[in-house]
Amino acid sequence: MIAWRYDRLTEITNNLSPFRGTPNRFPWDSRRRSEKCIYVRKEGEDTVFDISYGHEHDNEVISKEAYHSYVASGQSQYVRLYRDFYVNKDVYVYITKRPAMLGTVRPDNTFEFTNDTYGLGDRIMLSNHSNGYFNVNSRLGGLVYTQGHALMPIYKGMRVDCGTMRPTEDFSVFVKNVDRSKSKNLLKNYEKFFKVSETMFKVIDHATFKASAREIITNIDDYISRWGRCGELIDKGYELIEESPFDAMTYMIAGLNTNYCLASLSEQSTSWRGPRSDPHYLFMSAKRSIMKEIYKRNPIFSEREFTAGNVYPASTWGIILRVNGKEVEQCY
Repeated sequence: MIAWRYDRLTEITNNLSPFRGTPNRFPWDSRRRSEKCIYVRKEGEDTVFDISYGHEHDNEVISKEAYHSYVASGQSQYVRLYRDFYVNKDVYVYITKRPAMLGTVRPDNTFEFTNDTYGLGDRIMLSNHSNGYFNVNSRLGGLVYTQGHALMPIYKGMRVDCGTMRPTEDFSVFVKNVDRSKSKNLLKNYEKFFKVSETMFKVIDHATFKASAREIITNIDDYISRWGRCGELIDKGYELIEESPFDAMTYMIAGLNTNYCLASLSEQSTSWRGPRSDPHYLFMSAKRSIMKEIYKRNPIFSEREFTAGNVYPASTWGIILRVNGKEVEQCY
C-alpha cells in the first residue's frame, strides 16, 4: 500500500484543510473526489488513519405507517419502498448511510485489512495503491494479493508493511485434497441414493416436480426470495438420504437453489425457465455439488502446507489459513 504510507497521510492531514463541517475527514485523492477520504482518529496515544472509498447502506425493515411518516415529514431520502415479487408484497426500509472502509494505516507504517469482504471497486482501489493486484479466487480461498511470483491470502485483521507488503505475522496455508482411495469407499454408500433419484427425475416434467416440491417442502415459500444456498434445506435432505431418496434430492436441489430453480417453484410462478429447469437437468447440475457436500461432511481430505508468500495450488475443497497456529477466515 505504497501510496498510503503513514508519512504521506500525515503530510496530507497536516497541510490540507478537512472537508467542510468534518474536523477529521480529509481527501486522499482530488478534493473533488469526496468519496475518497481519510478519517483521522485516536487509538490510545497513537494517531491512526482510516481509509474509506464510497459509502455502504444498512437497510432496516420498517412498517408502512413509519414509512409514510418519514415521507410526510420531508425525510423521504432516508426511506425506500420496493416490491418483492417473490412473496408478492411491498417492503419498506429505512436507510442508514456510512463510509465504506478499506483499512487502517498505523504509526508503524502498516496497513490493516478491516473488512470481511472487498468488492470489485475496493479491489481496484487496493491494487491501484500498491505494487501488485488484489483479486478474489474461490479456489485460492478468497481474496489474494499477487506481486510477481508471490501469492498472499488476505484475512481480516491482517497487517502488512505499506512499502514492502510483507505481513507482520507469519502464516501457513494448508491446501485440501481428496484422498481418492477413501472417496471411492465413501461414495459406495450413496450409490442407491443417486441411482433411485436419477431414475425418478428422468421421468417427471417440471410441473410434476414443482407440485412434488411444494408438497414435500411445506414452507418452501419462506425460501423463494433467497438467491444463495440454504443450509437448513441441505441438512434436511442429508437426513432423508436413506429413508426417501427422491425427497432428499428435492430438499438438496432447493437448498442449493440449483440453476436458481426456487423462483420457478413459487405458487404464483407460471413460467418455465427453459431446459435448465428440467428435473433431470436439475439433478445432473446438483449431483456434483451434492458430492462435494458429502466429501465436506466426511473427513477424507489430506493437507499440504505452504509457508507465507509461496505460491500454492488452487483447490476445489478449500484452503485453511492458520496464523500462529490459529485458524482464521480469509477475506472474500
